Amino acid sequence: MRKLIKYAIVIVNIVFAALYLLALLAAVVPADRFVWLSFLGLIFPLLVIAQIGFVIFWICSRKWWFLLSLSLLIVSHSAVNQVFTLPHTKHTAAGQPTLKILTYNISLFGGQKHFDDIIALIKQTDADIVCLQEFGFYNNSQLSQDKILAQLDQLYPYRHLWYKNQRQRFWWGVATFSKHPIVNKQKVTYPSAYNVSIYSDIVVGTDTVRVFNNHLESNKLTSRDMQRYKNRANHLNSDDIRSIAGH
Repeated sequence: MRKLIKYAIVIVNIVFAALYLLALLAAVVPADRFVWLSFLGLIFPLLVIAQIGFVIFWICSRKWWFLLSLSLLIVSHSAVNQVFTLPHTKHTAAGQPTLKILTYNISLFGGQKHFDDIIALIKQTDADIVCLQEFGFYNNSQLSQDKILAQLDQLYPYRHLWYKNQRQRFWWGVATFSKHPIVNKQKVTYPSAYNVSIYSDIVVGTDTVRVFNNHLESNKLTSRDMQRYKNRANHLNSDDIRSIAGH
């Protein structure tokens, strides 16, 4: 009976090893040719855990079968590391700097108080590159463009701005600020006033990286819309909810 259980576990281990190999192929085989491989790719994290489980089981059982799953994990360590990144693992080449990027929809700073808070957060974060969406100012506000840029220029000498929406009351768009030189600035145009994108080519060390800064159009729920839904929710008492649930 014990031998039968052992052989059954060996067969299961071999089957999972085969599924593991097929899941690795999902990353390189076109999905339109073998759709079922894509589904195996989705469960790759579970297959990794299964292989680790087999390694532990066979080591505890003092059987050499642990080498099968261990060999698979070692050979595919780069793929495993993309799913389960090990602490302190360096993905950059030796001597190459790492980048810290902050992205933030600031909603035109929301006034003087929010401006101070946002600037404080940017300073505290100390990112190399800062991507701001809904960046801009109200024309009748004390927060002028010069005041905003004066604060950010102290931290980031390079910037890329696009005020796509320039209206009588306010200007807003997207802005990318960088500690590293920006050597190329481009707009990405859409047939929409609210989809706003730019990309900036930034020199970091000996490399040039392209950073996209996007503001995507929302469903445009206005304050009036949200208040209407809130009022309807408030009008629903417990009897109404039970009546709806009954139907």
